[in-house]
Amino acid sequence: MGPHRQFVFTVPKVLRLLFRRNRTLFAQVSRLLNQLISDFYNYATGRTIRSGMIAAHQTFGDMLRWNPHFHCIVLEDGFDEDGKFFYLKFLKSYNDDLRCNGHIKGFQDLSLLT
Repeated sequence: MGPHRQFVFTVPKVLRLLFRRNRTLFAQVSRLLNQLISDFYNYATGRTIRSGMIAAHQTFGDMLRWNPHFHCIVLEDGFDEDGKFFYLKFLKSYNDDLRCNGHIKGFQDLSLLT
């Protein structure tokens, strides 16, 4: 396995009750996270990159309290459409871009914030 990172994405407290009532949101957010990583790779390289990610949701935190969140293992590399290999070492500035690169729209598309 190549270089990889683990990200943990937590669901804001104000949205957690929605996840308790509608478990299909876990699948929808998993797809949204995959798209977020994919968009970031394309943005960082200026090309369409194919990589890999494993995402798992967890519904509890410490003391077994309801705390829906996602653990994602993301490869730091991928291939473009021509088969050229790209390595994307995550830097702090990239992490900031990944966190706030306008993907709140994805949650609006899921009708979570409307």
